[in-house]
Amino acid sequence: MRHNLDPKVMDRVREIVWNTNMTYKALGAALGLNYNTISSWMSGRCEISTEGLRRLCQFTHRSADEVLGIPKKQCQGCRWRGVRHQKCSCCDRNPSIKDCYEGEKM
Repeated sequence: MRHNLDPKVMDRVREIVWNTNMTYKALGAALGLNYNTISSWMSGRCEISTEGLRRLCQFTHRSADEVLGIPKKQCQGCRWRGVRHQKCSCCDRNPSIKDCYEGEKM
């Protein structure tokens, strides 16, 4: 499935690919894609597919939100912010945990 992506997304994809310091052939093999696919992303001939994005994020340990430019959630007023990241569901590292949000103590 392909989408009409913001050009900034493909700029971030190109930056991520460039920063792997791998050849297109090696990266394509690591992602289970043809090296021509990687080359097409880099040259702008085609955009990354949903599956390509998933594989690239998994391989480079990045979140799709980061690549797509979705801003990180902020938990303003949560007493756990900056103290115990695992306590609050607003933390990007633990978005699926039970929400233990607590307002700051006055």
